[in-house]
Amino acid sequence: MITPLRRHRTMPLKTITRQQLQQGGVSAYQARRITDQLVPIAVEGRTKVYALQDVIAAMRSQLAEPHYQPQTRKALKALLNDLLKRLDNVVEAPFGKSPEEKMSFYVYRILEQSKPDKSRPSAE
Repeated sequence: MITPLRRHRTMPLKTITRQQLQQGGVSAYQARRITDQLVPIAVEGRTKVYALQDVIAAMRSQLAEPHYQPQTRKALKALLNDLLKRLDNVVEAPFGKSPEEKMSFYVYRILEQSKPDKSRPSAE
């Protein structure tokens, strides 16, 4: 049973645990560093559950620190991209790119959206 620590009835929160962060490719130490300053929104047994948006913000601040090894930085960036996809409301924008890069960004985005969904069986 999940014990809520703070109530948030207006919108269901997307959540994550340290174990799920580790399954996403970061070490136990990194998962602890990411979540140390966060307040868990629930506790399930001995597992603390964190709001996904809080974890994403913490990961962004970790990536802003320059002292990480390239291998660690790569793992954090990969996990951050995966977590952003889970939010469903994040749209990547091509800020600071040349007009050609912006155009290719939008073309790629349109092509990705127009691909048929492979999870649904076709009606053929």
